[in-house]
Amino acid sequence: MTDNVNLSQIHWVAGKYDEREIENLFVFERAVAEKRVGYIIQALERYCLDRSEIIGIGFCLSKKHAEFMAQVFNKEGIPSEFLIAESEDAVRDSVKHRQVTKEITFVFVVDIYNEGIDIPEVNTVLFLRPTESLTIFLQQLGRGLRLSEGKGALTVLDFVGQAHHKYSFEDRFKALLSRTRKSVEHEIKHGFANVPRGCSIQLEKQAQDYILENIRNAVNTKRQAEFYMNVMAVKAQTGSPEQWIKESLLLTLEPTVTLNHSLMVVLIEMLKSAPLKEIAIGLCEQMRKLKTTPAMHRQDQKYYLRGRNNALTELIFMLNMVLGEKETAIADYKSNYKDIDNEIGLYVLLRHLSNYREKALWLREYELGLQQKVQPRKALVETYKCIKETGDFPQY
Repeated sequence: MTDNVNLSQIHWVAGKYDEREIENLFVFERAVAEKRVGYIIQALERYCLDRSEIIGIGFCLSKKHAEFMAQVFNKEGIPSEFLIAESEDAVRDSVKHRQVTKEITFVFVVDIYNEGIDIPEVNTVLFLRPTESLTIFLQQLGRGLRLSEGKGALTVLDFVGQAHHKYSFEDRFKALLSRTRKSVEHEIKHGFANVPRGCSIQLEKQAQDYILENIRNAVNTKRQAEFYMNVMAVKAQTGSPEQWIKESLLLTLEPTVTLNHSLMVVLIEMLKSAPLKEIAIGLCEQMRKLKTTPAMHRQDQKYYLRGRNNALTELIFMLNMVLGEKETAIADYKSNYKDIDNEIGLYVLLRHLSNYREKALWLREYELGLQQKVQPRKALVETYKCIKETGDFPQY
């Protein structure tokens, strides 16, 4: 399910979210918290059984979160209780009995019901917090997988918002898709054709977009780390700066590697001084002139050479921008970036200028493009209007 709360800016501490910051969003920022509960109740109405048939558990972040969820659900006419690790056995037994007899609908818990407690009748599980541990996720999921007479299915609602880039959705899907060799991204795009028999996974459109973006970013982060280690290895094995920079650039031109923006950023960060950046620019200019390609079809060679040229041109642009040579960066880009469509060239240039928050240059190049009869895409038109009206780039 799509979660309306954005966790992408929450601090990441010791391999997990800062729980105090999330608790603030889920409980203490009342407007945000109550709006989130509204989404959760709407999801129950859309995907679950009749309320009177639900026997549910909601896994929460903290004592305050569990208590808050129970309070709001009761206020909305959904009888609920909360339990925490300190709850006495008599209280737990009472709540369990009241739930099984359908006196209450939901129990919101924290730090209990992960393992070792059986309530076979549970037919609805709510994941109301991000769970970094795959083991805990599977233990909590297992609370609803017990067989019980009259229980036809288990409904699991996992509320997915914009996550921190270090948070991984992929592992939990891999655990549920262990019978296939297809990638998680492939399974998501093709409707989870390989889930176990009798199971189904449905993703709301926005939640799917969040998850796919998270998985792609994770792959990208891994590639950045591998690239960094490769560059460090080259640097250790070679003497002069010119030699290790050249070898590092050659790494990016292997047929299996694309010199994309994230790898460019890694390389630039490793070029600590202005002289090193200037050496890299000179090497890029030399390499841009090369016409040699790996063994491939002639038509593929053409695309390869254009792609390499454009990647090196973008890297030269970024290096010049970091050096403060903004006009040089733009002039070199416009002279050397090649594409069959002028609009693509303009789009890439404006994307880079927006990354550097260069509003005046962005407006100038956009208007020059219009004078040259380039038809900009909708996103560029909207960005232009936003800068003109607000004096800044859109806030996404």
